[in-house]
This record gives sequence, structure tokens and C-alpha cells, in this order.
Amino acid sequence: MDEYRPGWREDANALVATTVTPLAAGFGLHIGNHGFGALGVALDIEPEEFVRRLPGVGRRARLLALREAGDLNVPGTRAGSLLDEAGRWLGMAALWSHEPRGDAGPRAEALRQADLALADLEGRAGGDLTEGGRLLAVEMRAEWTSRTHERSVPPWPNPLS
Repeated sequence: MDEYRPGWREDANALVATTVTPLAAGFGLHIGNHGFGALGVALDIEPEEFVRRLPGVGRRARLLALREAGDLNVPGTRAGSLLDEAGRWLGMAALWSHEPRGDAGPRAEALRQADLALADLEGRAGGDLTEGGRLLAVEMRAEWTSRTHERSVPPWPNPLS
């Protein structure tokens, strides 16, 4: 991981796997539904794919752990799905920010989509966030701001198309 993504351990979304469960071939990489650090890894996953997908899995695990620790939004409101959406798009932008070649189109689209979700959270939907949800949204906006200044070059096809 250190060769592929220097400094990954300092990322708030870095996954510290405490339990690794082997999965049948073809199942990829998944977080457990409960318990921060539970990770399922398919027996046939390639090391490069593992390294590429782990930060996104860590991001989802962190959001799940935050939700288990307390409410981030008023139940039944759109704010929860907007937090999910902003996190997913920021994860996509992060994925492409670390790649050595390609064009910046998919990364720019991911940042645009994250911006739309964050703008909704900063607007009317923000009233449906708890204090913890507001802090998370502020953290996501800061990440978005820093990512808008990075160079990006994705090597694989745009999964958003």
C-alpha cells in the first residue's frame, strides 16, 4: 500500500482490518455490516485490485461506523442519502486522483457530483443533519476543496458512463 498510496495511513478513511474473512471467488472486497474493521476478501482478488479498492471500502466502513455510534441525520430525511452520495463521489475522485495516467474527465465528474450533494447538505437538507452529521459534511467539503486542487489521471474506463 505504501508504494501505491504514500501517506494512506494518515487518511481519516484508512481501513484498519481487524477481521479478514475469505470469500468465494468472484465476490471482490466487502466490509462487514457491523463491526468496524471486518473485511471480506475474495480468494481470487488480484493484489492490484485489492489496493485500488481498499480506500473506498475504508470510506464506507467509516461512514457505517459513524452511523452505528450515533445519528448523523434526522431519520427518514434526504440528508442521510446525501451524505452517502457525497462520500461515494469523493471516494471516486480519490480513486482517480492517485492513478498515474489517463484523463481527468471521470474525476472532474465525481467532484461535480460530490459538490452537488454537499451543496444540498449546506442548503435546506442541512437542517436535517445532527451535529455529528454537520461536522462530517464540513469535513467532506474540506476534502472536496483539497481534491479540486489535485491533478488526476484515471487509467480505467469511466464507471459512471
